[in-house]
Amino acid sequence: MTLQNLAQLVGTTAQTIQRLETNNMTVSLDWLERIADAFGVPVTELLVDSRSQKISLLGEIDATGELRPSPGATSGYDLSLAIPAEFPVAARVSSDLGGFVAGTLLIGGKIAIDATTRLAQRDCLVALNSGRMMLCKVTIDDRGVELHGSNCFSDDADANVDWVAPVVMAVRYL
Repeated sequence: MTLQNLAQLVGTTAQTIQRLETNNMTVSLDWLERIADAFGVPVTELLVDSRSQKISLLGEIDATGELRPSPGATSGYDLSLAIPAEFPVAARVSSDLGGFVAGTLLIGGKIAIDATTRLAQRDCLVALNSGRMMLCKVTIDDRGVELHGSNCFSDDADANVDWVAPVVMAVRYL
């Protein structure tokens, strides 16, 4: 697309588009919205390098170690890693703990704890009112929040939970 073509779609001049492109003019949210509309993409597409978000999905590795194309997958299918949590938080495991190996990045999603919240022995990132944070198995039921594991708290004063984030993803870097 030429500068002139984009300028016509955005409703400005080619010179203005060039100034925006060469950083000789501040790109405001209004400009971003107009340019995104011209390309038919969300504003975030203009701000994020999509190469870091999309991964070419080759298929599935079976029990023999052979990689086979996924059923229904076509060549060039991209996998986007979206965090399945409204309020994500993350922590890196520094030494093997609870089935997670050192170096694993744990991503949890903070949840509201109310009368309807239920969890049964879920791995969670937990923050206590004392400021201490940890990885614990958590049960939430009618009796309240219960932390399981020897590493979870040292005394009753620490046991007041500020927030809980069930682990929704574990990313292991090699």
